[in-house]
Amino acid sequence: MFNRKKVKLMAIFTAMAMILTLLPLAAMAQTPEDARGHWAQNWIDKMIQKGFVSGYPDGTFQPDKQITRAEFATIVNNSFNTYDASAEATFTDVSSSDWFYRQVASAKEAGYISGYPDGTFKPNAPISRQEAAVLMTNLLGLNQNASLPAYTDQGQIGNWAVSSISAVNASGLMQGYPDGQFKPLNPISRAETAVLIDKALGYDKVAPSTSYDVTEEIKLSLAGKVLYNYEAQSDAKVRLFATESVEVIAESKTDSFGSFSFEVKAGNYDLTVEKDGKLGYLKNVNVNDEDIVIELQSAVEVKGKLTDSAGKSLDNTDVAFTTNPTFLTKTNSQGEYSLFVLPDRKYTIRAVNPDKASEGFRIIKEDVAVGQQSTSLDEIRASFSTGAIRSGGGGGGGGGSSTSPATSTNVNSTDGLKRALENSNIRTINFTGNINGDLNVEAKGTNKTINFASYTLEGNLTIRGSSLTSVTLNGDSDQSIDGNLTVNTPKATVNNNVTVSGDITIDAIKPNTWNERANNNKLKVNAPTRIIIAPGVSVKKAIINAEVTVTGADYIEEAEINDPKVVLDYPPKKITLGNNVDSVKIGTKTYDNDEIETLNNMAIKNLKATPGDRKVTLEWESTEANGYLVDVYEGKKTENWGTGKLKTVDTFDLFAIVSELQNGKTYTFKVYGSKTCDDNRVIYGSYSIVYATPNGVELKAKNIADGLGFLTLTGQAVAIDYSGGEDLVSDVLDVNTLIEAVEFLTVDKIQIDNQDVIELKYNDGKLKDESIDAVRSAVKTAIGIAQTKALSDLSYDDLEEKLGNKEVNLKLFIGSQSFTFTLK
Repeated sequence: MFNRKKVKLMAIFTAMAMILTLLPLAAMAQTPEDARGHWAQNWIDKMIQKGFVSGYPDGTFQPDKQITRAEFATIVNNSFNTYDASAEATFTDVSSSDWFYRQVASAKEAGYISGYPDGTFKPNAPISRQEAAVLMTNLLGLNQNASLPAYTDQGQIGNWAVSSISAVNASGLMQGYPDGQFKPLNPISRAETAVLIDKALGYDKVAPSTSYDVTEEIKLSLAGKVLYNYEAQSDAKVRLFATESVEVIAESKTDSFGSFSFEVKAGNYDLTVEKDGKLGYLKNVNVNDEDIVIELQSAVEVKGKLTDSAGKSLDNTDVAFTTNPTFLTKTNSQGEYSLFVLPDRKYTIRAVNPDKASEGFRIIKEDVAVGQQSTSLDEIRASFSTGAIRSGGGGGGGGGSSTSPATSTNVNSTDGLKRALENSNIRTINFTGNINGDLNVEAKGTNKTINFASYTLEGNLTIRGSSLTSVTLNGDSDQSIDGNLTVNTPKATVNNNVTVSGDITIDAIKPNTWNERANNNKLKVNAPTRIIIAPGVSVKKAIINAEVTVTGADYIEEAEINDPKVVLDYPPKKITLGNNVDSVKIGTKTYDNDEIETLNNMAIKNLKATPGDRKVTLEWESTEANGYLVDVYEGKKTENWGTGKLKTVDTFDLFAIVSELQNGKTYTFKVYGSKTCDDNRVIYGSYSIVYATPNGVELKAKNIADGLGFLTLTGQAVAIDYSGGEDLVSDVLDVNTLIEAVEFLTVDKIQIDNQDVIELKYNDGKLKDESIDAVRSAVKTAIGIAQTKALSDLSYDDLEEKLGNKEVNLKLFIGSQSFTFTLK
């Protein structure tokens, strides 16, 4: 018998190395096409992502392909470190020249295989499921005293494999199929082997210790897959419970690959799944567990009716059927319910008193037996009463008494919060503890006030309600909602006094009725309304996608405007206009796209360049004519620039608040472009250039704008990076500089006055003489110089004399891009 103490559990991906060690495979970076949606995709994906699993050269994984006995032994040896290079095999059909000789010998030495009575091992035969069960039982030393489940095909199980199949079933390593069979004679597939080895590596293992900072809540991911007949099930409803609890923490649905995921704290949880009359569950799942798979099984339908102690129907009431696990439903308006449960079990039935939702579920009946067939139960009467119950004497003067439904409640779970929001009588909801989980609920009634106090909802909250006219959120915590808040209440006024870590999305509210009273929230407004921001409150970001007026905003850090009818009281620190928006109204003035980029600071707008492999840092400042700094309007911005390519920069604008500046006085703004390296130069030019150096350009303006007082300088800028030459070039080129630039930049083609000149030819990066001659000839023709004049004699004076005030349009083509200049 193999000694389990010698087993060294390697990382899970080592187990999956079978796909690398057994077959001629090609590495894959993503899920193979034939593994997508496969019931074992979780295992396959995990190993591929770690880079230790691959498929066949044609890009497939072939998860349902069978494997041989020799391959299986190799997988086990690699996974459990049982390979012995000195082991010897005595099987008659295993030769020392076989690639698997040492692997088979090691397996025999380890004690988990013994071969056949005739002395053979049959290395190339497919390994059956019952053989795999025996090998795993021997390897791990499993307890073989467990009872064999009532498989419908147990007559096919060999006597030698009965105890091993019982053992692997009891230990959770191998189970039967949903149709009740074990299929012992079927060859085990590549996918099934991956799952089996993974589970075997995790069998009886101690999870590694993890230390956490107790001052911080750690969120972990609990993820798994839902299968039926080994096929992934999409759109299945998955519920997450605290262990042994009937209160739902969160709900989710599986994606197209049958996968689900919850973000939870460390600990253990219960899971249930339902889809199309089928159910599944797992108990006591640890958040550290990997490869969680829930198999759906057939269920039976149970119907019935609930009433309170007075016989009044319990309508719209949550109902729980609990055995192990819990299945949930809700009564209709007549108190009737219907749900699917597992057959052949006894259930405890619980219900919620709708007038005391915060008290949670109450037991109303125990030991309710459900057989193998769908059934209708007798009417069940709860021990509590609900609503207005009246009693009185006969005759004309009889008195009476009544009790009104509760209008407030305390909550500390997502289920409790959900019930309170769905109860039309409840107006005030008080948190009495932190709540973990997402909630998307249709709220009933007209008024809802949620008092978070010092507690936090850790999850996403969506409040919908067509009947609501008022929603108020109050909280004392720095972060009352650790997640996103979405509101869709078309008739409601909303008063928000809580801070939300994620986005606040306003999908529908009553016009003119969102009151923002909490700091540093991020608003996304998708419906026409008015946002009223309380004095002293700042908004971190506002994305406005509808006709919205924002008033009272002392400070908005960033605004993204995607509707042309938006009106803001005050300028945000930064504004971005969407593609279909040309202007925005701020106060009484409308600002177009060239005026609103960073209204409170000087900035550079639309400074763009062809993407390249260099970076140029721009710095700017404002000074008076005498050199004194007007204010700390300084900044820095880095743009990507290429080297050895012509660059055209879009029009750029400089802005500054100039309320302190005097009208009519001259101010100078400087923009500096740092050198990318010693042999490359950058210059920013404009029609208003006064002075230029390799480091900067000075721009001057004499007029101060009205209104908020913006000083705007605009210029068309062009930059050329090139080595050598004494002149820095802006947007005007002479012929000699043109030749030099074209030669350095390796231009593909030149157009002069929209006419192609030549396809340029180079030799070792230099223009060939005939190309230079052709360029000069084309330039001469364009400006009317006689063809007889020697090319070498073509001087700037000649150009100036002949050209006069004429301008020649010049376009250079470099790859797929073109750049336009003026030749003077």
